[in-house]
This record gives sequence, C-alpha cells and structure tokens, in this order.
Amino acid sequence: MTSDDPHIRDTLVGSGARDFVESWFGGEVDSGLYPSLEEVFGLLDFQIGQGESLHGDWAASSLPSVRRAIVACIHHVIHANTRGAARTYGRFWELVASLNRNVSVVTLNYDVRLEAAFDRLYAKEALIDYCIPLINYDMPKGVPGFFWWTDPKKPVTLFGPEIPTPIKVLRIHGSLTWKYCSVCRGVLLTPWETAIDLELDSFTWTHGASCDEPESTFELVCPYDAATFEPLILPPSHIKHWAHPALTPLYSESMRELREARHVVFVGYSFPEADVHIRSLLERSIGSAQVTVVDPALSDYSRARYRSVSPNAQFVESTFDAFIDNELGELLMEAAGD
Repeated sequence: MTSDDPHIRDTLVGSGARDFVESWFGGEVDSGLYPSLEEVFGLLDFQIGQGESLHGDWAASSLPSVRRAIVACIHHVIHANTRGAARTYGRFWELVASLNRNVSVVTLNYDVRLEAAFDRLYAKEALIDYCIPLINYDMPKGVPGFFWWTDPKKPVTLFGPEIPTPIKVLRIHGSLTWKYCSVCRGVLLTPWETAIDLELDSFTWTHGASCDEPESTFELVCPYDAATFEPLILPPSHIKHWAHPALTPLYSESMRELREARHVVFVGYSFPEADVHIRSLLERSIGSAQVTVVDPALSDYSRARYRSVSPNAQFVESTFDAFIDNELGELLMEAAGD
C-alpha cells in the first residue's frame, strides 16, 4: 500500500490512513522509504494498549479508527493483486485428492487462492473445514443464498459415491473472505467475494441483474443485529494480540494439528523475527515430526530458527511448483502408509 494508489488516496478510508502515515513517517515517505507495516502497526498497537494520544491531532480515542482504516486498505490491496485461482494450488489439491486427504493446512496468508483452487475436490471428494462456527451454516434471514456453506462437522449429504473428506484450512491470521461482527462475534464467509468498499468503509454485495430486476448493490450487514462487518485479518505487528474471539480458537487448533502430525512441511515461509507468536506455536507443538522446509532462498538466520524448532529439519531449495512435481507425491504416499 502506498499513497500513490489513486483509488486509496481518493477515498475516505484511504485518506485517513494516508494522513496518519504521512504525519508520523513523513520524512521517510518523502524520501521514498516507506515504513514497514510492522513499524506502523507496532506504533499504533503500543499507543492503543497504553491508552495514550500521540499528540493533539491524534487523540487516543481516534487511533483504533486509524488502525481499522489501514487494515481496510491492506484488505483492498491484497484483493486487487491476488484475484483468481493459482495453477500451483490446483495441482497441490489434485495430488491430495488422489494420494492422501489426511492433511491439514495452516496458512498465514490473507488471500484465498488456495480455496479458489479447491473446486477440484469440492464437494464430491472433500469439504473445507475452517474450524470456526460460521453464520453461513444456519443461513439466517438476510444472508444472500450464494453465501451458503456446508458445515463439515455435521453429517453431510452425499454428493457422489463416497462421503466427502473434511480438510482443515486453518487461517490463523484471518482471511479476505471472512467478515466479522463485533456485536454478536459472528463470522460470515463470503466464498467468492473478497472486495471492500473504501469509500463506504464497509463490505457490499451485488444482487445480480435479471430480466425483471436490475442489478443493485447493498451494504453487507450482520443478519442478527444489522451491524457493519469488519475485516478479519491480523495485520503484521511486533506487538501480537491473540485475544480476538474468532482467531484464538484457530491458534489452539493449529497446536493440536501440529502435535499429531507425522510430517510438517513449510512452504515459502522465511520465519521472520517479528513472528514470535509463530515461533512459540512451533516450539510448543512440533515434537518428533519430520520437518521439511521448501524455499529456494532461505537466509542463514531463517535456517537457524527452523533448526531451533526441529534440529533435523530438511531444506529443499526449490519452488513450490518444483516440489509438487518432484517430492510431494512421494511424501503424501509415505504419510498415507504410516
């Protein structure tokens, strides 16, 4: 996100986020050296936690709104740059479907290309289990019909000759398709919609046009209390808070999955210093599991952090594409035979 993005700059939400960044990091911005997101959110989280103002123009009461505005801008940027299903994820799911569906995925990404490629399995072979209760399961009045979602923890209707396998996708940093209501603490999954309206500072959905009814766009609000939904993504910060009622259970579920895993594969994760919460998760969860790290450009520092978690970690210096072609199939078959 930069202030050079005209769509962000010209919106109410975007201008508020820009004003804060330029106010506190103006010298860096003027030099073309934008602050890291960790630095921006670190400052905001510290001040919010202290309950203190930055100065007269940035009162303590205004900082949570600034934080939400920057989160909304991040949501917008990622949506604009990650639309569409990735071919690599499609090939990954094909191997899982054919060789071993007893897998779980823990992801730190906000984008949903992983799920967009899941249609190769859904719903005859597998279902996604996000491990959180969704508003979509009960389909209350006011939720558009195309937001339906099958609860994988309940008996499901047969879509084919076999019962579909629930596969856990644990998004411990949130998702572009999750909308959170801070009143009832409900989460709405919008499987095919990741956009956010920066001018309205809300999510919208468009009712499709037909021969009798024109296309119209509505603000998406909670069907239980009509509250405006908020983005549900955990932004990068040196100060991590795991008190969010929707995300905390996912952290615990990830620990359980890692403890039970025989083989843990990390893909494209550089293990940055700021992710102390991930290091804590791994230190407390990974026991005797075999660990494989797939990344063509890991630093010595990242390798050392992996070895501190698992002394026998194996490093595969290749892209995820190449790993799928060469090693993943054998690994899945070995795990299926254990």
